[in-house]
Amino acid sequence: MRHDLNALSQVFSTAISQVFEMELGVPEVALISGHKDYRMLARHTHLRAEDVGKKTERLQAAPESNP
Repeated sequence: MRHDLNALSQVFSTAISQVFEMELGVPEVALISGHKDYRMLARHTHLRAEDVGKKTERLQAAPESNP
């Protein structure tokens, strides 16, 4: 049974990380995942530094939009 819970937790963590990769913010991901506490959300999030670096580069290269 413990193995099943670990596998389920791993799948859940992967799904949460994928939602973050869709460039949604913390409040949106928390709403989707059902987390009410940011610490628990962060515990289940496994972002890769490489992906965060790529996103940072994209944001820096994007032209500023004026409302």
